[in-house]
Amino acid sequence: MKPIYQEAIKIKGGKGAPKRRAEHIEGAVAKRNGVWIEVHDAIDAGFDVLFGKFEDQMVTKCGAVFDSLHNNFRLLCDDSEAKSEKEKVLEGGLRDDLREKSLQVKAMLAEGGEIAKLVAACKVYQAPPAGASQSLFVPQ
Repeated sequence: MKPIYQEAIKIKGGKGAPKRRAEHIEGAVAKRNGVWIEVHDAIDAGFDVLFGKFEDQMVTKCGAVFDSLHNNFRLLCDDSEAKSEKEKVLEGGLRDDLREKSLQVKAMLAEGGEIAKLVAACKVYQAPPAGASQSLFVPQ
């Protein structure tokens, strides 16, 4: 920014000089390879790194939690306490349902799964442009 300000200071004389200085600063900041784009790209790259790091941690931890719940349930329920045939059938159905739900959660957490798709959608989200007023923001 300092070189931009130094160039703007050199704009002197006559009516409208302050406006020309302001226009020079805005133009230099907002140009295609200007300061704004450099800062934007650096923030975007940093965000991607952090987001990827925390996404991997979340998927790993969620997977461990679901695996632990499933294994603990199986350990607790290895021996049936059901007395009647009806209870045994119900218990078997619940075990099968738990196994199925556990596989569904693993599929959601896997690469290309529902959670990964939602994370990808989050990464490419762009807020709608605000109004038609002039600003330093360069449309993309």
